[in-house]
Amino acid sequence: MSHRRRQEHLEASQSKNTNRVKSRDQSEKHVFIFGAGASVECGYPQGNDFFRVAHLIRDESLVERSKGGDARWMAKFLSVVEPEMKKLFRNLPEDAKDWPPVEEVLSLAYYLLDKKEISDNFIEALEDMVFYSISGCRGNNYFNSATPEAKKQGLIEKFVKSISTNNDNIFVSMNYDIIIDDALLKSQYDGSVPTVFDYCIPNLRDGFTGRIIPTPKTATKLLKPHGSANLFLCSNCKVIFWMMDLATAMKLNNRLKCPLCKNIDHTRLLVIPPYYGKGELWGVESKSSGRWDEILLQVLSNIRLEIEDAIGRASQITIIGYSFPPYDYDFRFLFLSGLFKNEYLSRSELDVSLVGFSEAGNKQEVEDQYSFLKPIVGNFTSVHANGFCDWIR
Repeated sequence: MSHRRRQEHLEASQSKNTNRVKSRDQSEKHVFIFGAGASVECGYPQGNDFFRVAHLIRDESLVERSKGGDARWMAKFLSVVEPEMKKLFRNLPEDAKDWPPVEEVLSLAYYLLDKKEISDNFIEALEDMVFYSISGCRGNNYFNSATPEAKKQGLIEKFVKSISTNNDNIFVSMNYDIIIDDALLKSQYDGSVPTVFDYCIPNLRDGFTGRIIPTPKTATKLLKPHGSANLFLCSNCKVIFWMMDLATAMKLNNRLKCPLCKNIDHTRLLVIPPYYGKGELWGVESKSSGRWDEILLQVLSNIRLEIEDAIGRASQITIIGYSFPPYDYDFRFLFLSGLFKNEYLSRSELDVSLVGFSEAGNKQEVEDQYSFLKPIVGNFTSVHANGFCDWIR
């Protein structure tokens, strides 16, 4: 797609979606923003922990269900990932738990890919590693329901269920894992439609039938600007599809078959890392075999507008386990641009609460992670420093 066509597409998409957003009711919104700190208590990896979990699965040390097929696939992925990691990071530690955060590695890899300085196979193997790590941890919780991690996931699911009936609550998850997705599905699924919550992805299709998933007007919004372990892109058909059952997805020869073209060569996990050059995405022709093509531009445009609109209309914002890391400056900018349009903030009526974790339960330690917000929002409504699950209790 040429620069001119990309700009025309973006302007048309923004105009269409801005009008759609403006036409909605102006009721108060409570926006919940979930980061890795919201999932880590349930055993899901965060940051550099992805590499540690990947090695556990490869070595058959994570869960019973990882033995055999999962371990062999993870060994295949790591055989691609590890040599490239050693090239990128000359002094890479021996212990995988000390490797850089996977989001930062993906961001660097995307940047180098656009410069043709790294192989696309490396990114694909990283994405597959992320998928299998999340699926392995999820399986651990479902097959070993008595573990502390599984019980905490159950607690989170009950919490989400208790607030999901209010359509003025909007969920923003920065995570690839699907804890919030699972919780919404369990709380709202009635067996009649595949899902009744809204990713705000145009023409999202069911991964088995290929049909467009209907979205009721009253659907709870779940916005995932970094992608998700249950969303896949077919670059051939230019569509995104959703898989409810990750276990089934894993069995399909490690590669999902597109329900439309029946091909396995063009499907990829929908991962949109906090890319260093994401801001340039709107005007730069990609050289990466359609990775940043029209469908992703549309998805990013929709989700960004929805998040900015939600922040702009929120009367309450609760930030759970997300500290706006330096490599995700793009979301920080998006968050601030929404705040500057917020009428509650202009009247000093916006409630902003923080839920984080400090070893000593030190609220100031948690609050200090959000020092950039203080000059804008003033004092936070509440600060909790003992983790998400403790806050729920």
